[in-house]
Amino acid sequence: MPDHDPERWLAEMRAGSDAMARRRQRWLEEQAAEAATLRGLLHDLAESEEVVAIETTGSGTHHGRLRGVGIDVAVLANPQGHGLVLLATDDIELVRTAKPHLASDRGPTFDVTLQELLIDQMAERAEVTVVTRSRGRHRGTLRSVGLDFVTVWRGANEPAVQIASSAIIAVLL
Repeated sequence: MPDHDPERWLAEMRAGSDAMARRRQRWLEEQAAEAATLRGLLHDLAESEEVVAIETTGSGTHHGRLRGVGIDVAVLANPQGHGLVLLATDDIELVRTAKPHLASDRGPTFDVTLQELLIDQMAERAEVTVVTRSRGRHRGTLRSVGLDFVTVWRGANEPAVQIASSAIIAVLL
């Protein structure tokens, strides 16, 4: 005679339902991971305000909280709250976080480019350090921003430098 214990039957149904929910959750996480992008990860980390370490191809490792992600730029704030670093997203090699994150496929947090952010800084005659792919570090006053280059004035006794925008990895403000 089959066992018709309702409590046992309900426990078996719950266990089966829980297992199915776990399988579905794993499947959803796998789908999200397959569609994830670096920009999506940066977007999510900007929202979480977690301190991260971002390593680039030529400017070393930068620590701080992501404040936003543009079309081709990530904005990182110093963990002590002073100073920003503008990082060209194409030159980001790795991102370290304290805990694992499921990345998404989300886009920028704001619709702006590195060049446009530099134009804003130029208006304030900001002191900058521009780091280039050749590992050059050019410190001075941001004097002009052209369509595809920026000019950094290094002082009265130093020549100004014009830097191709495509060579910029990071700008320290």
